[in-house]
Amino acid sequence: PPRSLEFLAVFTEFNNPPSARCGAVLVHARWALTAAHCVPLLEGSRPVLVGTHSLSAAETGEDICVEKLMPAAVTKHPAYSSSTYENDIALIEFAVPSTYSPIEYLAASGSLPPENMVVAGWGALGAEEPALPDVPHRVEVQSVSSTSCADSYARQRIYPDVMVCAAASGKDACYGDSGGPLFGYDLASGERTLIGLVSFGEGCAQVYALFST
Repeated sequence: PPRSLEFLAVFTEFNNPPSARCGAVLVHARWALTAAHCVPLLEGSRPVLVGTHSLSAAETGEDICVEKLMPAAVTKHPAYSSSTYENDIALIEFAVPSTYSPIEYLAASGSLPPENMVVAGWGALGAEEPALPDVPHRVEVQSVSSTSCADSYARQRIYPDVMVCAAASGKDACYGDSGGPLFGYDLASGERTLIGLVSFGEGCAQVYALFST
């Protein structure tokens, strides 16, 4: 249902069709996390949309529940590498707090990811459907061992200390999902735990996707 993931956020170009988009995840009323490689898209006084569902309704003002939060500061991880995607994380501080609920938990450093996880965002629905959608989608994915992941990336080194690999048959993050959340969930309580952020991959659902932790 719309807005069932209150912590899900997005910032996007509103040209038609949109050519650039990134996700984010609310971790506190005044803070969100996104991918460091998405930071250039925040330049030029672009707001982060929280509590949105239809981006077209957010753009026209039809959706009055959307918060358009302006970043007061954006800080990339000090060890971020644009060439290797190590530590592909950035922290967004908002000028005013959000009224929406942040994700319940953050995974402990060094903890193993759960077997079943969810990735969500407004990214493309596949390499054959490159148009970016108006509403968010989510897919369930499974964690993949760092060894299997490394074997799939002959030209890209994998850093298991700061990356999680995940995928499922025919399911993956795709263009426009960068910076959005990968999270685990507790079926009994409904609580979600942030595992990582969409970082990079090759195509969509072709090889395993990488998430910064």
